[in-house]
Amino acid sequence: MKSSTLISQKKVESPGGALVVTNPYDSSFVGKVKIDSAEEVEQAIALASQLFNNRRRWLSLKRRIEILAEAASLMEQSRQEFAELAAKEGGKPITDSLIEVDRAIEGLKCCCEVMRTQTGQMIPMGLTEASRKRIAYTQLEPMGPVLAFS
Repeated sequence: MKSSTLISQKKVESPGGALVVTNPYDSSFVGKVKIDSAEEVEQAIALASQLFNNRRRWLSLKRRIEILAEAASLMEQSRQEFAELAAKEGGKPITDSLIEVDRAIEGLKCCCEVMRTQTGQMIPMGLTEASRKRIAYTQLEPMGPVLAFS
């Protein structure tokens, strides 16, 4: 199967294969998922690192929150579709899949709330002569690219 991966808004052609997903309950066909080659994964990681290292191009906190909120909204709009797909690929009851989808939506909303409210902390100063008339605080920032498999 010849397919492509989108890296930095450019399609990267790949001879990689596809994983056929079947329902474990009745072995019916659910779909195919592209398998990226090691080269594609390396390209994506390199690009993500390059973009992350350029702080001037970082999305603002406000924009990151908007993106997560929009993702949660889109998931809510397609809740039933996501649940049906998860039920098929997992061979589980639709009620369990609906709970799983709701948990994912809630996770995105929680991320938005944490980003809005947990911005850092003041650190007690003035406790010693060395810290007299000093101010210290922590500031939360993105840590960098993450590669995850599920």
